[in-house]
Amino acid sequence: MKKLKKIIYLTFIFSLLSYFSVFPVDTLQNNDSYIKGEELLEKAKVEYDNGNYDLGIEYSIEAKKYFEIAKKEYYLLKLVEEIDKYGELAEQKIIQAEKLGVKNSEDEYIIELYEKAKNSFDEAAITYEQAEASEDLDEKINLYQTTEKSIKSAAKDATILVAELIPNPERDEADQLLETAFEKRENIINEGIMAQDDDDDQKIMDALNKSIDYYDTQKYKQSKEYSGAAILYIDRLVEDIQNKDKADMKLAQAFEKRDGMLEKTLIQENDSDDEKIMLVLNQSIENFDNKKYTKSIEKSDSAMVLMDMIANKDKFKADAEKMLNEAKAAVTETLEKDESNENADLIKKASEIYDDAVIAYENEAYTDSIDLSIKVIDMLSVLSTTLPKFYRVRLIPDNRDCLWKIAEYNFIYQDKYQWQIIYDKNKNVLSDPENPHLIHPGDLLEIPSLKGEKRAKDYDPNKVYPDFKEITK
Repeated sequence: MKKLKKIIYLTFIFSLLSYFSVFPVDTLQNNDSYIKGEELLEKAKVEYDNGNYDLGIEYSIEAKKYFEIAKKEYYLLKLVEEIDKYGELAEQKIIQAEKLGVKNSEDEYIIELYEKAKNSFDEAAITYEQAEASEDLDEKINLYQTTEKSIKSAAKDATILVAELIPNPERDEADQLLETAFEKRENIINEGIMAQDDDDDQKIMDALNKSIDYYDTQKYKQSKEYSGAAILYIDRLVEDIQNKDKADMKLAQAFEKRDGMLEKTLIQENDSDDEKIMLVLNQSIENFDNKKYTKSIEKSDSAMVLMDMIANKDKFKADAEKMLNEAKAAVTETLEKDESNENADLIKKASEIYDDAVIAYENEAYTDSIDLSIKVIDMLSVLSTTLPKFYRVRLIPDNRDCLWKIAEYNFIYQDKYQWQIIYDKNKNVLSDPENPHLIHPGDLLEIPSLKGEKRAKDYDPNKVYPDFKEITK
């Protein structure tokens, strides 16, 4: 029997030890209920040591009661601290809102938010007074919990209220965009352009919900981005519907054009050219069926361009052949002139593009071949381009020449900070060699080659010169 009582006592002791982890040290020293529980626990230990297990258990039970009271009192203390903190914040924000003119506002949202914050604050004050007056510990806790909930709500609403009242152009823009997006969404639903909760609507609402989330966390820039994305999507849906008749007409024109090519035997039904045409036309039909009318128009136009290319295949072939010959001649001529091999890399690249142009021609991709040939010619043309070697200072009203400005000209160096190079080359011919700022209209300046570019003759104001950076890159 004694062994059983000993086990019961030890069980109580272990359960009481858990209370020590609940309270900070300063609370242990100042809480009367905890001190009383500690005294009873010490008495229980003494009785246990003397073998009086019944009395030890009684003292342990009493100690537990006091520790439970102390635990509630500690929780009560923390509740009051939270209430005081949020109460002070709520009061400050409500006063600030009143100073910002909330009582004169005609905005329903602002008025509703102010009344909500005030009501929550008043409710908190009432339950706080009731809690203070109550002598029942459990009732106090319940009343303080209600107070905490009300005062936190008041603080939150009052904080939002002040933020709304303080001028914030970016927030106002975000707010306006959100409102516009929702209005546009409602309009296209009412007009039957889109059904509520269909795939398009879900995409729009995904963007709008993200916009709201960012708005609520005062990240107005991100909010505007998502509202703008929703508006853009809606506008495209509207544009698509508006383009329905045009898409229908374009499809009819494309098929009529195909029929004409079949009649003229420019193509045969289901031959390779016709298959290319029908591939694009079927894409147009698919987009039309899916109400993507703008895309349908684009595909119909592409099909008609393709038909023009097929119908004029011989002309494109002749043009491509001509451009290939010119590109080949440019490569050959440049190779012959480049005795020093200083432009080997550029010539190699141009030759590779020429080879691509030949392959495109052989594959009957004549427009691609033409574009590649033109690229070769343009690449090599810079090597034969010459910039002026001499520049005569000009008298330009309201914008006279100086070395900085001359260095910045596109046919000189396109960099004003290179003026020193011109000065060093010409200072001995200047009227005052020690003063680079003193140059006169009519002074003839020699322009040294800076990056190996070819320079010859005087600057001709009637001639169009290439950009220095373009021919030296």
